[in-house]
Amino acid sequence: MVQAAEQFEQQLETWYAGLPPLIHFSEDLPAEELPYHVRGRVLEIRRFIYAPFLRHAIHAPPDDPYRETVRPFVDKALACSFLSIRGEPKRHRHHGTWYNIRNVAVCCLFIIGAARSGTIPLGGDWKEPVRSAVKRMRYWVREGPGVGRCIEVIESYLDDTG
Repeated sequence: MVQAAEQFEQQLETWYAGLPPLIHFSEDLPAEELPYHVRGRVLEIRRFIYAPFLRHAIHAPPDDPYRETVRPFVDKALACSFLSIRGEPKRHRHHGTWYNIRNVAVCCLFIIGAARSGTIPLGGDWKEPVRSAVKRMRYWVREGPGVGRCIEVIESYLDDTG
């Protein structure tokens, strides 16, 4: 899995390098629409690459022999999750709003899962970005079926962490 993840990372970097500079982005949320959507897609692809490592780390026993091998990818999964929820979801409606809200919910649950595992250090106040994302999700409750339930689940697990 590590070799495959490294190959996917390389492919993603090569693809991004070939994009026109007009749609390149930084870690911050781009103000322009095209770089904003490209950033979202890149973070989603990274989440797909790193999620299996995070899942393994969450469910593995503390003495797991692969813990150090997967650690860099677990760290990338969490960094990607925190980047994905920073400032999201927006109040601006666009063609990806429905998916964006669900992506934010997944990333919040990734972070909470890591915290609840007790074996993955998050450092700092990891709850604040999750609470902030949930607060932004509330804007869409009346318009998005299931958004309210997503919030309930996130908050119930968030309240249950130490």
